[in-house]
Amino acid sequence: MRTIVARHQADPNAPHVVICGAGFGGLSAIKKLTQAGMRVTLVDGHLYSTFQPLLYQVATAGLNPGDVAYPAGGFARRYGANFRRGDLAAIDTASRSVKLGNGLELSYDYLIVATGVSASFYGIKGAAENTFGLYTRTDAIAFRDHLMAGFERLSTDSGDLAVTVVGGGATGVELVGTLAELRGIVLGATFPVAARAVQPQAARVRQEAAGQARYRRAA
Repeated sequence: MRTIVARHQADPNAPHVVICGAGFGGLSAIKKLTQAGMRVTLVDGHLYSTFQPLLYQVATAGLNPGDVAYPAGGFARRYGANFRRGDLAAIDTASRSVKLGNGLELSYDYLIVATGVSASFYGIKGAAENTFGLYTRTDAIAFRDHLMAGFERLSTDSGDLAVTVVGGGATGVELVGTLAELRGIVLGATFPVAARAVQPQAARVRQEAAGQARYRRAA
């Protein structure tokens, strides 16, 4: 069994920094702050940090969910920081403390809020209820299950499978390209009946970005 030894031991009288969020920003701050001698506590609602750039591969069944997760507590301990699991519920700037959803309260000298991003629907009615985000492992798993159910439906029923990706960033572009390849790979290997019966236009991918529509049909 591998033993992880903390690289830094902070002075108990050193300023205490609470970091809310175990994403790229939060983890990077841990390294810098502990090296500077600060006492650091990392807070996150999950026990793991998600490598978001690869979520599109989880969503398209190229990777397992665990492949994009890294233990947040293990990372914190490696750099001499503490980890507390919990969702940020309130910040009291007067008393310099934060309260977590589980009731735990933490005092701080400095506070970093690095909770990351989430999907913005810009007030479009029905968007949140009828679309999939792709910012968390839960998002990726939900989309993957929906997508595979769609492929399975093609193998037994008539109809088509259309996916529209809104967003032209790195994740959107990678997702579109991977989805366009899935028809031949997934249908051929997993649902051969559908691969023989479905016409190419039945599985199609469309991307919307910055007001422009780009269309790519699965080969």
